[in-house]
Amino acid sequence: MSTSYQPDIHDDFDVYCWGSNENFNLGIGHEMKKSHAEMIDFFKKLNTSIIQIVCSKFHSVFLVSSGEVWT
Repeated sequence: MSTSYQPDIHDDFDVYCWGSNENFNLGIGHEMKKSHAEMIDFFKKLNTSIIQIVCSKFHSVFLVSSGEVWT
């Protein structure tokens, strides 16, 4: 996992990210640094549970309950 940003899952649907966001890897629509957690509501809008998150320098990968993988 990259040390420059961090994802977290709460209540199956709520995904929060924070960190340097140097490569737009937080998924929040801008490249500004986030020192505090900001919710990404994409999966909540889809009513999709997150099973696992894997991060790298340039992107994050989300495994959802249906077995689909989102990047």
